[in-house]
Amino acid sequence: MVLAGASQGGTVALHAMLSYPRALGALICLRTTLVDTVSLPKNKRYSNSTTPVFVFTGDEDNVYTPQLQERSYSRLSEAGYPVEYHTEPNCNHWEYSRNEIRCAAAWIGRVCLQRGLRVSTAVSYQRSSSPEMQ
Repeated sequence: MVLAGASQGGTVALHAMLSYPRALGALICLRTTLVDTVSLPKNKRYSNSTTPVFVFTGDEDNVYTPQLQERSYSRLSEAGYPVEYHTEPNCNHWEYSRNEIRCAAAWIGRVCLQRGLRVSTAVSYQRSSSPEMQ
């Protein structure tokens, strides 16, 4: 299973991964961050300690600033999580980015092959109805 979220949904997905008792296939965090006060699991045998994490952010994000995100995902990297980080130039928090979707899809394909994950034809995608996310 691949878990993903954008903005606050990504923060929830990230925190869920850190407390989920079974191994996840991968985690995608789009324009989001880990709250500083959250403790990372110390046990290397923890079920999600090797879960690959894809991060996408815009270099002009003023909600979750790139510096905040870099600090957050550096904590994950230092704890041993494989993190791949992509920063989109001239992109803010609310802007639609085809490159974000392209990069995340390519990463999912690569990670699924590397980890031997089954690919399902059932896709669940829900676009926000809020005007700023359109």
